[in-house]
Amino acid sequence: MSADIFNTRLDARKRAGMISHGLFMAATIVGIVALTALLYTVIVQSFGLVAVENRVDPATLAVNGVPLDEPAKKVGCVLAAFDAFAWQQARYPKDGNALAMVPMDLMSL
Repeated sequence: MSADIFNTRLDARKRAGMISHGLFMAATIVGIVALTALLYTVIVQSFGLVAVENRVDPATLAVNGVPLDEPAKKVGCVLAAFDAFAWQQARYPKDGNALAMVPMDLMSL
């Protein structure tokens, strides 16, 4: 085989290799973008809005006639966002069942 034929075939193989390399690189990038979009969609859909329905009306809860919302409003806390279990854990029974700490729930963490 002569050197001219060898070099011609070698150049053709290099061109074909570069074209296939470019195609596979483009396919890989498209796949990564698609998987990133899928991951973003899954993460966004997993954090939805939750409707809160109070078992006890927060306006009916008061200590010595002072609604619990008053101290909470001063610090910017929305007491309606906490569930009944969080309220129960925040009260101190030995002190007249007064609010002893800020209610905590999983949304607070």
